[in-house]
Amino acid sequence: MKFKYTQSLATNSKGDFLSRPLLEVELLGSDRIITVLGLLDSGADMSLMNIRYAQVLGIALDALPTKEFVGIGNARVPTYFTEVPIRVKQFSDVLYLPVAFADSPSVDVLLGQEEFFDAFRIRFEKDHDVFELQASRAYWSHELSGSTPPNWSGERPNPLRHLRLTPTEQRAAQVTRDTAKGGSFHRPGPSGSA
Repeated sequence: MKFKYTQSLATNSKGDFLSRPLLEVELLGSDRIITVLGLLDSGADMSLMNIRYAQVLGIALDALPTKEFVGIGNARVPTYFTEVPIRVKQFSDVLYLPVAFADSPSVDVLLGQEEFFDAFRIRFEKDHDVFELQASRAYWSHELSGSTPPNWSGERPNPLRHLRLTPTEQRAAQVTRDTAKGGSFHRPGPSGSA
């Protein structure tokens, strides 16, 4: 599926407005779904989100693993690691995306390479102001079946999948492989029933 680049308010060195590959995605929380625009960033090793999204989704950051990222001018930014169930608006399947939450005004939603670029084939056509996104059959067939590709060592490539989850994250994680196969999102009712 092809998407148009989105014009931003930022300018290049000539003063022209920049166009960026922004993609509408849904962040799936235990009691809400947030629709955001994520910047496809092939230069980012992993996905980053502003800390405010963790707060809105009810993710308790204090129990999560942390790491400092070093930015421009050696500025250190603490981040908190977890997985966030997301869905690209035009696709039905749920992706458990490893995310580093950062308290930085320069970070909104960056969709980096880890897991996202495995789950989707992405082609940038900047000269035509479009980018293309296709679900990777190899990724989704292995992810949804629970099997592992032959080149994996038997370990899940994403160690974040086994982090301690808060009750809120546990409810968000109830998007099971079975419901993901059908493209639906299971949200428990007040008593835990569907």
